[in-house]
Amino acid sequence: AGGGTIGAGTASPIFPYGLGLHVELESYVHAGLTPFQALQTATVNAAQALGIGNEVGTIEVGKLADLTFLGSDPLMDIRNTRDVTRVMRGGRVYTVADLTKR
Repeated sequence: AGGGTIGAGTASPIFPYGLGLHVELESYVHAGLTPFQALQTATVNAAQALGIGNEVGTIEVGKLADLTFLGSDPLMDIRNTRDVTRVMRGGRVYTVADLTKR
């Protein structure tokens, strides 16, 4: 509300990859941001802070489209960001099982 911009970050590898980001987003909502604003900290705000907002951060024609697909709506409950069903990277779709294979 004071005009600043929040950009989500992680403490990986101190915390398991991904988990730290989910907890951070949940903390932002607990502190008063809406779920939408919390999601923006990890997408558009982070891309702009890194100077690559013209390449990533929003879903638009001409931008890179690495996406996370969820089974539940994070706007209803930010904890739903943990309900990952698949991801798309470089135009290829991966299921959670694909990503956890060793």
